[in-house]
Amino acid sequence: MRSSTALLVAVCALVAAFGASGSAAQSLDPLPRPSELLFGWDTQESLDLWSAQAGAELCTDAKFVRDGAASAKVDFSGQPEWSQPFSITLDQPMDWSKYGFVSVDVYVPAESVAKIQDGDTMRDPWWHRIWLNAGVMLGERDVQIGQWNRLFWAINPDAASEIRQISFGGNIEKDPQSGYGAYIGPLYFDNFRGYTGSARGLGPGDVLIAGFNDEASTKLISDAAGDRTGVVGFTSNNAFKTEGDGALVLNLQGINGWNADFLRPTDPSVYNLPKPVDLSGASSVLYDVYIPPDSAPSWYNVGIRLQDQDTTIFADSPVAIAGWNTFVAPIPDSLRDHLHAVNRIWFLVGSGGDDAGKWKGPIYIDAVRAVMPAPQVVKGDLNGDGKVTIADATLSLKMAVGLSTPDAGAISAGDVNGDGKITIADTTLILRKAVGLTVSF
Repeated sequence: MRSSTALLVAVCALVAAFGASGSAAQSLDPLPRPSELLFGWDTQESLDLWSAQAGAELCTDAKFVRDGAASAKVDFSGQPEWSQPFSITLDQPMDWSKYGFVSVDVYVPAESVAKIQDGDTMRDPWWHRIWLNAGVMLGERDVQIGQWNRLFWAINPDAASEIRQISFGGNIEKDPQSGYGAYIGPLYFDNFRGYTGSARGLGPGDVLIAGFNDEASTKLISDAAGDRTGVVGFTSNNAFKTEGDGALVLNLQGINGWNADFLRPTDPSVYNLPKPVDLSGASSVLYDVYIPPDSAPSWYNVGIRLQDQDTTIFADSPVAIAGWNTFVAPIPDSLRDHLHAVNRIWFLVGSGGDDAGKWKGPIYIDAVRAVMPAPQVVKGDLNGDGKVTIADATLSLKMAVGLSTPDAGAISAGDVNGDGKITIADTTLILRKAVGLTVSF
């Protein structure tokens, strides 16, 4: 991140315009997929495997523990703007090729972030981020102050079979009074997890918002935008699409600076999505962005804006890297009642305001989709109608005697006695509940 005046003004404008949606609480799991714990930092032995430039301690204070018995308390004070205080070198490499994403929970106490003197006022730093490097830089993620943050990074399976070093670091505005970065105390790390499956494209249960699968859908973007400097196009090239028949091309050549409303429809009555999408019950919005290395400026952000017909805007403005990016944008609870009919999309493209900040070519965007919460499993409900009836007992009996083979979902619902399989004992319990002889299992 460059610390130029132009950048500070741009980020300030972004925070003022969209800060409320970024800082609000989000109660749903942003990525309800199967996951595995890679590091939990629950014991001193597990923490001792990691090194920290300014020191790390085991923390058992419940306020700073997301799950389990403890977390890692890592001192970020006295570090430069770009710091690397927390890392591990592995004796045996880890294979992450089965993961689509990794995540970590980070708590940023308010007292660990210095106020910046700006004229006669004191303010929070314009940017405060955590980055992850696992052999290659996976990117920076914004963190909110005074709360837990769950940060996600997409994994390239072709470059993840032998992970030998993992490093977390910070990127925060410099405090001019100290000359160091504005992190001045500990941050807390917990629950470093890997999520199985692919990052790109539609996942199970995802709802497509914009797939850009034909020229007509990309022309909606172009026609609704009015005057523009970027050229909108369509590609069916397999190298740049992650679902369906095509992807959106944004030719950004020669564009620089912070463009927070890039290709925003000029007429508020004009909709540029093929049909409205209800995001009120979604966990998060995911989208795939490919940035060819020879198109990229010196630093850059790429994001999306989605607008409901009641004019509420959901905004995401992440830092991107060259190559494939898949961004996870949690939906704040405060916006849910205002996202029942999302029908407009536009973009953020941000870079430096100088010549080095000029884009040199196109980028590609595909599979803007909503991640829906995992359905609640009702124990004993084998036919999926949300209740336990004689029909479920009949299905259970067929599975118990071998007339049908239960899949993982059926076992999850039908194994009511917890022995890992469906037997006559489960059938008996389901039947008793179906006819009212018992209330619970």
